[in-house]
Amino acid sequence: MIDINNFDEIRPCYNTEINSAIRRLAKEPLFLSILTFLFPSRNINDFIQELIRVNTADDLQNQMMHPAINSIITQTSSGFSFSGFEYLKPDGNYLFTGNHRDIILDSAILQIKLLDYGRNTSYITFGSNLLSTPLFKDFGGINKMISVDREGAGKEFYFHSLRLSTYIRKLICEEHSSVWIAQRNGRTKDGDDKT
Repeated sequence: MIDINNFDEIRPCYNTEINSAIRRLAKEPLFLSILTFLFPSRNINDFIQELIRVNTADDLQNQMMHPAINSIITQTSSGFSFSGFEYLKPDGNYLFTGNHRDIILDSAILQIKLLDYGRNTSYITFGSNLLSTPLFKDFGGINKMISVDREGAGKEFYFHSLRLSTYIRKLICEEHSSVWIAQRNGRTKDGDDKT
C-alpha cells in the first residue's frame, strides 16, 4: 500500500538538491542544444557558469526560465494575451486549473506572468510518463514540477490520487504555495479544450 504522506516519489527537488541537478543537466548535450536555441545571442559556456551558481528554484525561475519562456514567445508566436492577474491577492495561495493544450508551455507562461506581477511561481503538476529519463526528471525537479503518477489500476490508482491530493493540500495550506494542475490528463482530440 502507498503511504499517502510520503511525497518523495512525486515531489520536486528541495532547494538543497537544485544545484546538483543543474550540474547534471549542464553535462547533457540535449540540454545544451535547448539552451542554444533559447538564447542564441548568449555564450552557452558563460551561461552554464551562471546556472551552476543557482541554488534555489525561485532563482532558477528568475534567471533562466523567465527569459527562456519570453524567448519562446518571441521566436514562435505573434504574441499572447492574458487577464485576471489583478484579482490575485499578493499573499494568496491558489490552485490554478487549466486546460491541457501544452502541459509545459501553458504552465510556464503562467509562471512568468506570476513573476511579472510580483508573485511567487507555483508548483506544476506533470505526468510521470514525461519524467521517464534522468534529464527530464532533473529538469522537472528544478522547476517545481510534481509528478502525477498515472500507473496502476483500482486501489493503487486511488492511493496515487490520494497522495497527490494530500501533497497539493499541504503545499497550499501549510507551505502557502500555489499549484497549477491540468483539468484532466491528455489533450483533447477535437481541439475544443475548454476549462
